[in-house]
Amino acid sequence: MENKEVEYEEKILIYFDVLGFKEIVKNNSAEQIYKVLRAVHGYSEPRYNCETIWFSDSIIQIYEYPYKYADKNDQFSFYHYFNNILGTVNLTQLSMLVNYNVLIRGSIVIGDVYYNKDEHILFGNALIQAYELESQCALYPRIVIDDSVMKKLPNFEDFKGLELTRDIDGIYFADPTKYMVQTNSEKPNLQLLIGTLEKLIESTKGERLPKVSSKYRWLLNKLNDRINTDLSKT
Repeated sequence: MENKEVEYEEKILIYFDVLGFKEIVKNNSAEQIYKVLRAVHGYSEPRYNCETIWFSDSIIQIYEYPYKYADKNDQFSFYHYFNNILGTVNLTQLSMLVNYNVLIRGSIVIGDVYYNKDEHILFGNALIQAYELESQCALYPRIVIDDSVMKKLPNFEDFKGLELTRDIDGIYFADPTKYMVQTNSEKPNLQLLIGTLEKLIESTKGERLPKVSSKYRWLLNKLNDRINTDLSKT
C-alpha cells in the first residue's frame, strides 16, 4: 500500500437514487434492470470532470469545488458552474420519468470528503450529510439542496436563470419544471409529462401503497402549477 498523506478536500457531492427500486427488481428481468440503471448513469453523465461512484440504484458524484474558471469573479463563476450541474440533474429526472416511468430523488451538498479511486475508499462529512439529507428531506421525487450550497449563492434570487425552487416546506430543490412554458413547442412536453404521471397514479390504485401515489401526485402538482403560472406571459 502506498504511503501517502490522507487529507479531506472540499467538494460538491451529489447523492441520488431510484425510487421504488425494490419493486423494479422484483418485477423485472436482470436485463431490464440493467437498462434502467445504465440509463440513469447515461443521463447523469456530468458536463464537467467529476468522479462517479455507482452502487446498485445509488449514484454518487464528486465535483471539483471551487471550479477553476478563467475569470476571477468567484460568485459569478459558481453560479454558472452550479446551474450547469443542476441542468444535468434535472435532465436525468425528466428523462427517466418519460422513458422508464422512474422517479429520482437525492441531495446536493458541499463539504469535506476523501476519495481514493484506486483503492475504492470514500468517506467524509459530506457523504454523511448527503445521505442524511436525502433520507430526511427528499420525501418526494426531488433533489434537495443543502444550506452548504445555498450559502455560496447569497444573492441567488437575483439570478432568474437558476434552475432551483424553494418548496412549501422551505427546502430548496433542483426544479426541472421551473422554466417550462406553455408555448407551441413546450406544450407537448408538458402534456407528455402530465399524461405519464396520470397513468402512474392510476396504476397505484387498489392494493398499491398510497405513499407511491403521493410521490407521483407531488410532481404532478408541480407541473400543474407551472401550467397555471405561464412564464411566457410574464
